[in-house]
Amino acid sequence: GATIINSVLNVTLNLIDHGMSLQQAIAAPRLSVTHAAGPVQCEGGAAFMQPRFSVAAQDALRERGHAGLGDAGTDGCQATIGSVQAVIIDLASGHHGAADPRREGTVVQVRPASLNENQALKPPFSQ
Repeated sequence: GATIINSVLNVTLNLIDHGMSLQQAIAAPRLSVTHAAGPVQCEGGAAFMQPRFSVAAQDALRERGHAGLGDAGTDGCQATIGSVQAVIIDLASGHHGAADPRREGTVVQVRPASLNENQALKPPFSQ
């Protein structure tokens, strides 16, 4: 979809610049602009989206000429932007996954079944 790049960028910035956990970074509200002349979209209507974009921050975007946020002094962040399911590998602490509460999704860790040496080396179709 049109907001994939923005969604991934928002999550990445939350991880790197804001020090959020993967789940916090995914659940945080997002900003999106899908083309240079396009309107700004932002979200924040769902209770899990914390911290919300303040009306002051939205007004600052409006003052800079960004359309799409509604009238000054109002909360125009009502969009739903993307859905991110993610896994990160932390060399110190291992694998971490998180699912986006905006849509259906979950994280499951699957460990391979134990195989003996013969099973691991022999493809299932060989005799």
